[in-house]
Amino acid sequence: MNPRNLSMLLAIIIGAGLLYYFEKDPYSGPTEVPVAIAAFTQLDVQQVMRIEMMQGTHSVVLERQGDSWSVASVWDYPADHQEIDRLLADIRSIAAAHQRASKVASHSTFDVSDEAGLKIALKDSSGQTMTDLVIGKRDGFSRSFIRIAGSNEVYSVSPNLRARAAFAGSTLEAGRWTDKVLFRLPADAVVRRMHIETPDGVSQLIWKPSENPPAPQEDENPLVSGTEDPLWMVRSSAEGELIPADETTVKGIISSLKNVQAAWPIDPSDMAALGLDPASSFIEVELADGSIHTIQFGQERELPAGGQGFTARVVGDHRTVMVRQWIKDSLLKGADVLRAAQDPPQDPDVPEDDAVLPVPEADPAPDSDG
Repeated sequence: MNPRNLSMLLAIIIGAGLLYYFEKDPYSGPTEVPVAIAAFTQLDVQQVMRIEMMQGTHSVVLERQGDSWSVASVWDYPADHQEIDRLLADIRSIAAAHQRASKVASHSTFDVSDEAGLKIALKDSSGQTMTDLVIGKRDGFSRSFIRIAGSNEVYSVSPNLRARAAFAGSTLEAGRWTDKVLFRLPADAVVRRMHIETPDGVSQLIWKPSENPPAPQEDENPLVSGTEDPLWMVRSSAEGELIPADETTVKGIISSLKNVQAAWPIDPSDMAALGLDPASSFIEVELADGSIHTIQFGQERELPAGGQGFTARVVGDHRTVMVRQWIKDSLLKGADVLRAAQDPPQDPDVPEDDAVLPVPEADPAPDSDG
């Protein structure tokens, strides 16, 4: 090898060595817990009054008033307090920190850069920041990478802070933090009347006390069982004749009213454009205590997560949401479906005792084997 080539080779080796020295990131197993991470265990979650989250151009703001949380970035709709409680509990339980990097150049590797990371700031009632961290991608099943805002060190910690439905998908979505319960019939509620109206017609369900109620069966399911002596009557107009209703179908509607789920929040500013002012379809429920609850349904639209849904709202609630089609179908039943099955009419010219007569068998022929 001539001197010139040898000099070039030495220069490459020295340059690579210097690059490695200045760019290498120290790796560590468990080390002394950094002060900022140790402070998570002292977090007083009851003092957290505001949660600000940001990822790229998407942001979510959650605010607490008393014991209730709302999504300030989604028209102040009620928030999923259980999801928020779990997030705060997970942040407070951060432990087992292993340092993975200490240079800005490595942040993109762990998704904790300012552009890709999920920034979370917890604030108290005065607006002071209590905790400020950046959550990166998960590290295996039960851990995740984090970085304290304003520092360059990256740590692998437990638990996996990404493991929650509200962080599903590739972007941060405020709608995932809203309360999904649109309406819930109280557990002790007693329904006495239901009025169902759609463009196809009107159905009224009236509860009528039975003079001879059947004895309850020990293994009977009260939500789906029918009875031989119907307590619910149905008619297709306000002045129509009341006829027995199908008990199983009626109880199915009441069961559905115990958990009416919203799929996605929508802007309530233009109710007419959403098909809700006026609403062409609704169910009105009257309880034994005299209270009346009405759920209205409007336009059919495609849901952000895929599939078809309908705009909906509960009268008296400021929220407007999308519900999946099966939610609407489980509540809005037509009179033809609600009617109890009827026995076919008896021919008046045929006596009831002679309606079905057995056919006599012929005597076997003398030369037969019978």
